[in-house]
Amino acid sequence: MTQPDQDATRWNQHVDAYQRVFEPLTNAFNARALDMLAPLGGVKLLDLAAGAGGAALAAAALGARVTAVDASPAMVARIAARAASQPDGGRVEARLADAAALLETWNAISVAIG
Repeated sequence: MTQPDQDATRWNQHVDAYQRVFEPLTNAFNARALDMLAPLGGVKLLDLAAGAGGAALAAAALGARVTAVDASPAMVARIAARAASQPDGGRVEARLADAAALLETWNAISVAIG
């Protein structure tokens, strides 16, 4: 049985609330994880269940090349829009995908809550 928060269509209507309420909390955890991975220059990082992209943007600002994956089309659109407005945003690729379907190799994987 799928849990309500695992239904990607439910997240499409809550992108603003997620970014405003949950992202500051998840970014606090992600900042510590990124510190442990430093230096990130040249690292290829996969951010699963990327939400609105806060962790992906932070990793890109530290030099990582990030693929930010989420199952919600609205979240992926938000990641792409935010990346386009950031100086390091060219290091972020936003992808709509079910994480279980990904078969690529990564140097690091980040999952805040997913």
